[in-house]
Amino acid sequence: GDIDYLVVDGTLPIEPTRSPETWMNMLQMMSQTGLNMEYKMNKIAEEAIRSMGISDLDQFRISEEERQQGPTPSQQMAMAEKARGASVQPNEHIQNEVQKGNLVPAGAR
Repeated sequence: GDIDYLVVDGTLPIEPTRSPETWMNMLQMMSQTGLNMEYKMNKIAEEAIRSMGISDLDQFRISEEERQQGPTPSQQMAMAEKARGASVQPNEHIQNEVQKGNLVPAGAR
């Protein structure tokens, strides 16, 4: 039979939803604007991963039995790193609070 195939030679841009960069930009924009509170970010991240060519994402999903065993050492480390980074404030912010009198420098008592 006569079958016409679409030739993809790289001269035309790919469909935006097939590009991982589009999804990554979307995730970043949603996080920066607060939209991450209104959307299912985990589903969007899964679509970003699928656009990278990973079709069987469920093979990596943590099972219910694994979840009940508690966090793995690498998950514990990731949570500790995230918690540690969450308490760090930019120096300018700290200096502004000192000037306002809301913070006292260590050893100033």
